[in-house]
Amino acid sequence: MCGVIQATKAAGASQIIAVEVSPERREIAKQVGAHIVVNPLDVDTVQTIKDHTNGLGVDVAFEVAGIEPTINAAIQSTRSEGNVVNISIWEKPASIPLNNFILTERKMTSIIAYRNIFPQVIQLIANGQIQASELVTKHIGLDDIVSEGFEALTQSKSQIKILVNPSL
Repeated sequence: MCGVIQATKAAGASQIIAVEVSPERREIAKQVGAHIVVNPLDVDTVQTIKDHTNGLGVDVAFEVAGIEPTINAAIQSTRSEGNVVNISIWEKPASIPLNNFILTERKMTSIIAYRNIFPQVIQLIANGQIQASELVTKHIGLDDIVSEGFEALTQSKSQIKILVNPSL
């Protein structure tokens, strides 16, 4: 999510609304540029987003969690003719009411990881529009990649990006 926030900010988004259940990630979302951060456990996410967009919804919603409630909230919080961008890898099928696209002429696109965008990302980091160091929450050695890397990312919502240094 935090990489998406920085990328949308670099692309010129005028208002960035982040939705996150983890208190740690909500704080990081604020630090990297989200204007509004919503805890979906405390409020009606779609209504809150519509309240902040004069009832219209956002132009673009990025789905980064890979679970059915978030994709449907992303769809419902996107304005008519808006775009929903799926970045997630899905472990289970999701039920998506297609009329939420058809009746409002919304679009859905998807992208997998960082496919074909390395030169642009490197340039954004080089010119300071993306602060990559703010996304690194932990440094580990290669021997710790399973326990301190993969397991930490799946078990702890406080981890964003873990940097692996083969020299450690």
